[in-house]
Amino acid sequence: MIALALTATLALSVLGIQSTSASTRSRLALSLNPDRSNAVRLDGSTVKGKIYVFVRNSETLDKVDFYLDSSSRTKPPVRSETDPPFDFAGTADDGTAVPYDTSKLADGSHSISVVLTWSNGTTSRRRANFTVANNAVAPTTNPSPTTTTTASPTATNTASPAAPTTTAPAATTAAPTTTTATPTTTSPAAPTPPTQTPTSKPSQSSTAPTPGATTPASPAASCLSGGGVAIGAGDDAQSVVNAHAAGTTYIVKTGIHLRNFSMQPKSGDRFCGEPGTVLDGGRSMASAFSGGATNVTLDSITVRDYNPGRQGAAIQPQPRASGWLVRNVSALHNGWAGLLVADGMKILGGHYNDNDQLGIGGNAATGILLDGLDGDPETMDGPELARNHTLHAACEWEGGGMKWDVGQVTIRNAYVHDNDCRGLWADINARGALIEYNLIENNFREGVFYEISQDAVIRYNNVYGNGHAANGWYWDAGILVNASFNVEVYGNRLSGNYNGITGVQQDRPDSTPPAHLLDNYQVHDNLICATGGGGHPTGVVADNGANLAARDISFTRNTIQSSPCE
Repeated sequence: MIALALTATLALSVLGIQSTSASTRSRLALSLNPDRSNAVRLDGSTVKGKIYVFVRNSETLDKVDFYLDSSSRTKPPVRSETDPPFDFAGTADDGTAVPYDTSKLADGSHSISVVLTWSNGTTSRRRANFTVANNAVAPTTNPSPTTTTTASPTATNTASPAAPTTTAPAATTAAPTTTTATPTTTSPAAPTPPTQTPTSKPSQSSTAPTPGATTPASPAASCLSGGGVAIGAGDDAQSVVNAHAAGTTYIVKTGIHLRNFSMQPKSGDRFCGEPGTVLDGGRSMASAFSGGATNVTLDSITVRDYNPGRQGAAIQPQPRASGWLVRNVSALHNGWAGLLVADGMKILGGHYNDNDQLGIGGNAATGILLDGLDGDPETMDGPELARNHTLHAACEWEGGGMKWDVGQVTIRNAYVHDNDCRGLWADINARGALIEYNLIENNFREGVFYEISQDAVIRYNNVYGNGHAANGWYWDAGILVNASFNVEVYGNRLSGNYNGITGVQQDRPDSTPPAHLLDNYQVHDNLICATGGGGHPTGVVADNGANLAARDISFTRNTIQSSPCE
């Protein structure tokens, strides 16, 4: 690898930016009014009756092809629009939107996908999952924090500026004493990222359930067929478990288990939820599952409204409680975090959304896997981590989709979006991370933040529209490596982030050894598009006078363009 040479300026920082706002705005929107007023994000909404669905206008958008329940677009588009406004059901002569009657669809989950053709000839895709409930629950909507229209009163995440993290330069610090390093890049004609890179949102729902509302649709528990000991909605769960030996299978019955499910399982126990099983802590119980038991299985259960206290979680085994399998679990609206990991935990599918501070946390546990339900990365059915940090408390300690430290973690096939802090955050001597095939978008701070850690591969991710905090310098990037070493970043597709792929060196004596140095940092074969307003960088910088040219840092074969590439 060739070390970077120092120059006075960073060539990539002058790339165009106007297309970023268009890329962010051009999403599927939902209104209940023909004039498209008070529109919210379609994705994650529950609807009934007549609705108005459209793609927000952009002066650089030439065509929109709409597909209904055809995520792979094997069917012809149901409508193609070449003139704004781009309405799913068409536009009336007076310019208002034609309504779409959802009674044409069966109650349940549906999707609308679009292919956007931009004025420069490039195309991109959007997808929105929504639930039709004409004969069930009342409609709800889930506004996007990036929408420019009036937000619904039910908004779960209004992106307010967060306090700078403790790693940021102090306010009184002068400009960095070392000039930035210039990455070596090819022209836009360089090879595109590998075709393995995911190009669409996961098929799972991102609905944010409230008490009495439906929870995200998911497959049934995989361990129901063998039967087991029933835990009814009115039973005290700990009493039932105390009456049986370790290794028992429990069938957690359909219904809301309100303020009666807080227990420590025995090793080998399995908890299989029937459809519609909800454990509700009523904001008065600390956790649903805890303790030191090993090889516990949780399958197809919703855990909501527990109040574990600061840096706790609704599901929180001890870090050495090894071998837990957490499959198809939804941890929602809990007081701090949804789940804390333990050694060797497998988290397959599920939803970790709308928690007060954090979706998933990890403290010194290792050998963690987040992945899809079926092991096929092409299906994008991995865990969803969305809209966490709802109370907007300072996120210096932790906040957003997932944060972990010390241990080894693999994250693939996850959908990490709209968190009010960082998307994926490794800190304090994390090592051996593999972050691949994820869709990471619209997080308030960095999409991926690898901080004072080592030995990571970050590859084949789609990283879009992160860094709304716009704190300046090299913060709030799509991917940021901070004072970490032995990190390789390749094959990723980034668009519309505040900064591109960056590296930062600071004095970080905390939690050493090892020395926290930005070194052996290899960034190659990425596509980086439309970084945020005013020409923001891809590259590395130091604020402590370090000579980064003497380090093994290389940016090669990256393709940079000013237009979006979503």
